[in-house]
Order: sequence, then structure tokens, then C-alpha cells
Amino acid sequence: MPVYFVVDKGGLKKTTSIFKNAGKVLNRKYTTFLIVIGIFAIGAYNFSFVLVKANALGVNQAIVPLVYAILNVATVVAGLPSGLLADRIGKDKVLIGAFGLFAVSTIASILTTSGVVLAFGIAFIYGLYLGTSDTVQRAVIPFLTAGELKGTAYALYYLLLGACSLVANFLFGALWDQVSSTAAFSYSLVTSLAAVVGLTVLTISWGKTRGPVSIAN
Repeated sequence: MPVYFVVDKGGLKKTTSIFKNAGKVLNRKYTTFLIVIGIFAIGAYNFSFVLVKANALGVNQAIVPLVYAILNVATVVAGLPSGLLADRIGKDKVLIGAFGLFAVSTIASILTTSGVVLAFGIAFIYGLYLGTSDTVQRAVIPFLTAGELKGTAYALYYLLLGACSLVANFLFGALWDQVSSTAAFSYSLVTSLAAVVGLTVLTISWGKTRGPVSIAN
């Protein structure tokens, strides 16, 4: 009875790093986009601070979950309209609006010292920002990178967001604890307004250029 010995030689294992194609992904348009997103993200505080602010404005601790519910409702409500608007006028323009909503909720948090109704209003505006930003921000990336490099592009994007979010919430919380809530919100206002200006400049620049990678819808 013949016996066959099968030797599994196996192929060479390929090790792929998310940074392998980073040089190709980081074209001028995508790099400047990441810079602007990073500027915004490094000051974009978590929704939990909105709930803490609501409590400081007079919302009873037992009712704070209702504030969170309103925030989530606004997030859901903003999703479809912002997507439709992005298809009509451009994702980059809608993203500017999302950053603007964040700035508005932040300004309201700075100026408001009391008021339950205002606390719900701030949460609603913040929720609109979340719903709009989540809908369109990631959708910009495919228009700034070549098709075969989108995986690396998204990896770099999420790596940037994760790092900036960690820094943002640490700095925001430290400013709130060590200085004041006004100082914390003022910091985030500066970064968000800088991002609005930066993205507006990029949008104008993208509109004037015509290349193989386009931001147009």
C-alpha cells in the first residue's frame, strides 16, 4: 500500500503595514484634508461633556438621560437630510456646516450659565453636528484618494481621529477641572473655527483645480 508524504511548503508570508502605501495615499489634497480634520478633532469634545454641562445648567441628574435622548434624536434626524444635501451641494460644503454647528453649540455653552431649556437646545444642536459630520466626513475620503488605496486612506484617517480624540478629551477635561468650563469650551471653539476656515479655503482650492482625484460629486 503506497504511502504518500505530502510536504506543505507554504507560501511566503506577506506582512502588510497600513503605512506601506502611505506615501502614495498622502497626496496634497488628502494631506491637507487630514490636517484640517486633525485641527478640528483635537478640540472636538465628547458628548459626555454636553451632559455634564446640562447638569451644570440646572438639569436634574435624573433627567440627564433625557438630554442624551434628545441628542441622539437630533443625530438621527440630521443623517438623511445632510446626506441629501451633500449630494446636492457637495460633501465638503456640508462638512463645513457640521463644523459650524459644533461651533454654535460650543458658543452657546460658553454664553449660557443657567436654563434647562437651553441645555436641551445645546444638546440638540450638538446632535445635529454629530449626525451631519458622521454622515459626510468619511464620504469625502474616496474623492481624495485613488481606488486601490482607499483602505490605507481610511486606516490613516481613523488613526488620526483616535489619537486626536484622546488628546482632545484629555485637554478639554483638564481645562474644565483646572481652569473652568468656559476655558475648555473656548479652546474647542478656537480649534473648530480654525477648521471651518481651513476647510473653506480647501473647498475653494478644490473648486479651482481639476485633477484625477476630484472632490466633486
